[in-house]
Amino acid sequence: MLRLIALLLLSCSLIACDSAARGSGSEDGGGDDGTDAFDVGSASGHLDGGASGDVALDATGDAGVDAAADAGVDAAADAGVDAAADAAGEAPRILIHIRAEASDFAHADGFSGQTPAAHVNGIRSFHLLQGRDDAAPQLVFDHGMSFVEASYDDGADTVVGVAPHADLEPGHYDYGRVVLSHLRYQVDATMHANGLHFAGVFDNVQVLSDGTELDGEVRERGWFRYVFEAAGQRFPREGVGGVPIPTAPAGAPIETVLEDGQLALYFPVDIDLAADVPADVHQVIEFNVHESFRWEDEDGDRYEEGIFDTTPAGYEPVRRFGANADRVYRD
Repeated sequence: MLRLIALLLLSCSLIACDSAARGSGSEDGGGDDGTDAFDVGSASGHLDGGASGDVALDATGDAGVDAAADAGVDAAADAGVDAAADAAGEAPRILIHIRAEASDFAHADGFSGQTPAAHVNGIRSFHLLQGRDDAAPQLVFDHGMSFVEASYDDGADTVVGVAPHADLEPGHYDYGRVVLSHLRYQVDATMHANGLHFAGVFDNVQVLSDGTELDGEVRERGWFRYVFEAAGQRFPREGVGGVPIPTAPAGAPIETVLEDGQLALYFPVDIDLAADVPADVHQVIEFNVHESFRWEDEDGDRYEEGIFDTTPAGYEPVRRFGANADRVYRD
């Protein structure tokens, strides 16, 4: 029976989503209502038969790929930060930290949620802006087509970039801009098929910006690999197109914008850069990720409130995924 479930799983894209996202996560980079709302999937919660270019994998064929991905990510992260630190030399530097915390957040959307595990974002670059529409933002660091993976697990602290403090223009900055290369995360789910019900985990990776190298291959925005793990087996699927992107709750000041094939995150900051500093500056960007994977519960056979329920042909509509709020401060 498990083999039947595997074949059913491989016949469709689980958690395929509307590529024309509402709000600032949409193709044009701006929402009419300014809420940055994002609806993953169709209104009915049914799949559309799979994104174009889907490639079905066997149930065990991606173990080596996962190992290669982990090794490549570690190497990219080490190389990016080490190179930046070497370039900064012994002079006072500014180090950009991304931290995550999962303290209770007052969600007001009425949806169910869970805090993703093994949650990371690839960080490609960071700018400081004097106003949201600053035409000449201050570049702090840029890893080019590479990235540093920042963990969004509760309590994580990742240095994602380093620069000589003297290279930055003194002044007051009130917006930050981060470019995200890709996203990894795990969420619990229950699969319902042919009267059977399997509790498992989705282990997902998706590319958010063009030209992102993962698993030894350069991927374009929209590529994904989703793996459902249950009963000791893994059921992977990959494809291109129709994947969710991070968004903030309605009314939050965090904004997601697609710019020239890159996914940028804009958020308010309150940063004063002095002309001279005696020592390294540790600038922290902290995101709250409490139950940031949000979905709408539906009625179904053995469906449970607060459980992300799926079938080989459909799923409970995912309504939002991304950091809830941010806090910017210095250590």
